[in-house]
Amino acid sequence: MLAGRRFKSMSKIKTITSLESVLHAWDMYAAGDFEGILSHNEYLESTNTDLRDLRLLAELEVDGRAGEPSGDLFPALVRGMTDYYRGDLKKAAAALGSWLVEKEYHTKLILDRFLECARATGGYDLAYLVLKKFVKFPAFKDRLAEVIIATAHHAEMHREALTHYKEYHALVKDDVVIQKVALSMIKLGMFREAERILIALFEKLSGHKYSNSEERFEEIRSKYNETIKVLEKKKNGSSEDVMELGMAYLFSGRYDEALRLFKTLKRAA
Repeated sequence: MLAGRRFKSMSKIKTITSLESVLHAWDMYAAGDFEGILSHNEYLESTNTDLRDLRLLAELEVDGRAGEPSGDLFPALVRGMTDYYRGDLKKAAAALGSWLVEKEYHTKLILDRFLECARATGGYDLAYLVLKKFVKFPAFKDRLAEVIIATAHHAEMHREALTHYKEYHALVKDDVVIQKVALSMIKLGMFREAERILIALFEKLSGHKYSNSEERFEEIRSKYNETIKVLEKKKNGSSEDVMELGMAYLFSGRYDEALRLFKTLKRAA
């Protein structure tokens, strides 16, 4: 009986020690110490399958070499990272996104890899679910506030985009994200609100005041297609002409051209 108790006690100690090793190895992985994991003698010789999977994750980061996972904790993460290194970004986005939504083992690296894959494959719906979870964490909020707004816009979740803009307004500095907020407003029929944001944005970019008043908004919207044809023919248009052409491009969906024009105006100011 005593021997049986001793065996159970030793087994419990071994289990605790293994868990501590796994947690320590995970901390090294989260900190980017991949070489440290691979050179650690205990992890090299361990029969613990979760430690072996953490070694596989480290090997992927060091030399891109893939292996078959065998543990209980990390096989989905290993497969997702393997898909990333094999260039199957759609499959990687699905695997890493599910991992981030469902699991509590997460790092900046995993999140960044997922967002890269989601953007490249148009996986904005899943990206929004992931971001909705992580933007609530103080450690991630500042860097994800603009990302979740832009992602909601791309996913055509325009009300959600505006909700997050209202919540994180003080953290939004990127002109392109502000533009997406205005475009979400337009999608929701909030034309006056969108105009106010766009005029403020392009006055900032150009350094010029925009003279058209809010009361003329519907008139301005309806004339933009004709405005483009007329103003593009002018070889030496005034700064006001350029401002108007930029707004015309904007409301015609030619966003890059609009931004280019107004940044040119700002440099000339």
